Amino acid sequence: MRMKDLVRVGILCWVFGSVAPLSALERSKQLVQEGIHHQRMGQDGEALRCFEVAGDMGDAEGQYYAGYQHLSGLGTIRRNESRAFEWLKRSAEGGEARGQRLLGNCYENGWGTPRDLGAAKMWYQKAAQGGELGARSALDRLAGVEPASSRAGEAVDQGQGGNAEAAAWTLQGAAAFQQGNYQEAIPLLKKAAAAGNPEGQTLLAVSYIQGFGVKKDLREALKWVRRASAQGEPGSQVLLAVFYLEGKLVKKDVAKAKGLLQSAAAKGSPEAQQILAKLN
Repeated sequence: MRMKDLVRVGILCWVFGSVAPLSALERSKQLVQEGIHHQRMGQDGEALRCFEVAGDMGDAEGQYYAGYQHLSGLGTIRRNESRAFEWLKRSAEGGEARGQRLLGNCYENGWGTPRDLGAAKMWYQKAAQGGELGARSALDRLAGVEPASSRAGEAVDQGQGGNAEAAAWTLQGAAAFQQGNYQEAIPLLKKAAAAGNPEGQTLLAVSYIQGFGVKKDLREALKWVRRASAQGEPGSQVLLAVFYLEGKLVKKDVAKAKGLLQSAAAKGSPEAQQILAKLN
């Protein structure tokens, strides 16, 4: 299950009171899930095998995870920039926004390919159009301006949302979360959230809303939802919109809620689209 699906389940539980069944996964998606499970169990070689098999089947998400493992050198996998670049290029060309962002990182830093800032900018732009949050900060960095997340009205942590270590904590936390292993997931998500990773912040907020591994705490959830929303994370934008629609811990503000929902809907959030349809 992808990170956005985990967040989607949390949104559905809180906003609509029920969980819509997820469609059956194709074999490649099953392999990706198996890879995430192996990674959680510390079986890095098996995880990489699953990701690469899925990637060879044309699964852009599997290609992203394979490239990510090679680039990060997680666990027993040695960092291999050339292999990372190959997988990430395939993922990016397949439309995976996370792969596009990391491919931009490769071009920006000369990982596995000659340094090419023009190519880096192009892939960051594609990733940003696909809703990948770290890509926006990367574009600001290339332009030599302060990252947008630091200028946002809602304060965010000093850590960078695209930080590889924070992304790894989020990935590992999400894998544990998916298995219901909240004792392992929550500390990882807390570290990722504190480091500024918006996906980690969103999943941590969902945990506080639903009481997954922590005591229910809407105030703590609101804190992380605000920080992730300020970075443009669509799941958190939907959750923050619900806070404003219902006046939970904030002054009720339908106009602000609609603005957040419209932003999330533009990134493809079905929950945002559904709530907007009810409001209009």
